[in-house]
Amino acid sequence: MSDNVFTYGTLQLASVMQAVTGKSFSSRPAILSEYQRYLIKNRIYPAIVPDKQASTKGTLYFNVDTESLVALDEFEDVLYDRKLVSVQCDGDVIKAFAYVLNLKYVTKLDDYDWSLEEFSRQHLDYYLKRIEEL
Repeated sequence: MSDNVFTYGTLQLASVMQAVTGKSFSSRPAILSEYQRYLIKNRIYPAIVPDKQASTKGTLYFNVDTESLVALDEFEDVLYDRKLVSVQCDGDVIKAFAYVLNLKYVTKLDDYDWSLEEFSRQHLDYYLKRIEEL
């Protein structure tokens, strides 16, 4: 059995997804409506929360196997809940799992969006080394 996974943070990068799961998956850009992405305070990664006025761009991975979903669940910490969402991809609406901030942790969010480009430039090498150490 396999599922689709929508990513909006560090896992958008194939190198991070492969470091976490040990596998490569086909992927496409996608948009998740009614969710807003924010940086988590004192962290280098983001979270998403429901917001009817917002949308979040990300990467949709296809046919993610159960073993990889378990690895992703372990990688995402207690801040997140895996939820089934609907994303827009290539003109289609596709069901996928996304890791959404558990709202009891909403005070941990910063006031601004997270930048994939800034993360890649400033933190990616260190981040990949940390994943390898897990």
